[in-house]
Amino acid sequence: MAEQTARLIDVGLPLVAADDARLREMGEELVRYLRLEQQHAPTLRRMLADYAYRLSFGVEEQLGVRQALLGLLRQVFDHIDAISPDNHWLRQQMQALVQAAEPPLSQRRLEDLQSQLKDVIVKQAEAREQTVHAQALMRETLATFLERLAQTATSTGQYQAKFEACAQALERADSLTDMAPVVQDAIQTARAFAVDTQRVADELTELRDRADRAEAEVQRLRAELDQMAELVTHDLLTGVLNRKGLASAIDRETRRAERTGTRVCIALLDVDDFKRLNDTLGHLAGDAALKHLADVARRSLRPQDTIGRYGGEEFIIVLPDTTPEEAAGVVQRLQRDLSAHLFLQGEQKVLITFSAGVTELRHDESVEAAIARADAAMYRAKRAGKNRVMTE
Repeated sequence: MAEQTARLIDVGLPLVAADDARLREMGEELVRYLRLEQQHAPTLRRMLADYAYRLSFGVEEQLGVRQALLGLLRQVFDHIDAISPDNHWLRQQMQALVQAAEPPLSQRRLEDLQSQLKDVIVKQAEAREQTVHAQALMRETLATFLERLAQTATSTGQYQAKFEACAQALERADSLTDMAPVVQDAIQTARAFAVDTQRVADELTELRDRADRAEAEVQRLRAELDQMAELVTHDLLTGVLNRKGLASAIDRETRRAERTGTRVCIALLDVDDFKRLNDTLGHLAGDAALKHLADVARRSLRPQDTIGRYGGEEFIIVLPDTTPEEAAGVVQRLQRDLSAHLFLQGEQKVLITFSAGVTELRHDESVEAAIARADAAMYRAKRAGKNRVMTE
């Protein structure tokens, strides 16, 4: 008992006493005392009481720090969203990041969040750089356009003055001999005016083409950012991973399993009688039911497990370091928790159940093949009466 207590304190010290030197000293002293061959019961009781008292403050402080950091993170996401209210892609990214940062957190979820945030920053920086370049080109084009207009106005005034001078000279001419040089000067002025007008027209046409190209580039970038919404790794309805996020999670866990020689299982869940629920309560209630299932799953699953929405009313759970039998037990516990937390639709309580198929990922097969095996096991669970878990 003393050794187990010492191990318990020793394991928890790096977490609870990270910023409390006195708590760390008390814990280390208590561990040393527990590992003596004999302990004086009153002394041990006092040391344990003192440590527990100090520990309560340390845990409260750590929880406060954690909540403050999460709040700060959400505030950053909210303010980034507020800076660009018209950017649909960025707003979707921020909503997904806020949902991904909801407790309970684990090291794996934080790694996912860090990777997702890095993708957002890189994509946004690339798009911003290209957009700034396109906008600079448009500003330069507009400035040149205005400059050419000013030059045209100036040159037009000069030519107008020359034509006016020619007209006055013609009025004063008394013979064809006097008129000939004036007419020649007017012809040359008209030719020069025509050449300048054509040059300006060509330049303005080129400027218009450049402006059109710049506008097309801005539109292309906007369309590209809208398409980037597909890169979001979290489902915007439920807050869990989407297909892309699931693919990344499965790939990460399989590579980790290969390095460590451990096993990875997946479970495919399908909500029972979901069409009837939609027909009876409406599609909004159906969406709320899916969100309810995801919320219960986040609380019920182990920290190392990952859940994602595979499509429609189907979900996939990735269970690392787990045998198929253990994975089935985890999913069955989720079924019990879902039964204990009924879905509320207005005043009505609705029992949400699901059927699930569990299988182990094999090194020599594709993820799609493993999902197909889990899907087959899930349909066996449906045929067996629903609200069941089958292993493949």
